[in-house]
Amino acid sequence: MKFNFSDFSRGLLGYFFRGILFISPIVITVYAIVSIVSFLDSLIPGLYPGLSVIAIIVGITLIGMAISAYFITAPDTMEAVIGAVFFDAGYVEARHFVKKIFAKELKLATPDSSADFKTLLQEHLQALKLGTPIYRVTQTEGLPHERKFSVEAVWENGSSAGEGTSIKAAEMMAARHALEELDGKASNPQPKKASRRIAKEKNEHI
Repeated sequence: MKFNFSDFSRGLLGYFFRGILFISPIVITVYAIVSIVSFLDSLIPGLYPGLSVIAIIVGITLIGMAISAYFITAPDTMEAVIGAVFFDAGYVEARHFVKKIFAKELKLATPDSSADFKTLLQEHLQALKLGTPIYRVTQTEGLPHERKFSVEAVWENGSSAGEGTSIKAAEMMAARHALEELDGKASNPQPKKASRRIAKEKNEHI
């Protein structure tokens, strides 16, 4: 087999760049930490050397806590717990765990509660030629892990409101209230006013 210096050099160059890509983040991180430590130590002369490392660790921990508070919600945590049970004990134990945790919700689950009210509302409005409903969040309350959303559904000549622990649930509730309102109007139509001519004829017969 003939030795090909060009292929050999390209291979070495590829390995070299892979090494750089692997080492660069580590070197940059170490350099940044050392620079920050040196800068913090220089701010207060006579400070115990390396004390700023503790400050950096505390700061990074607080940043992690803040990120978790704003971006990691209760559903994410529950999903992680269920996943851990599944990988540790298997499908059967995970199923039992889910049935035990969500026993109340499972008992309340009915065909009516699982209906897609948003789709039903859209189809109902289209049948009445009232366009497509638009959903908008009107209010958000509570801590990041205990959010409560208020949503308003708006369509031609009508609107309804709903609340829920997620935007989707609040939209579903608003759509359900809209359907109830529309069904109520359909079952109880407003009586039309008699025209003057009919009223006059009635008066003449009297």
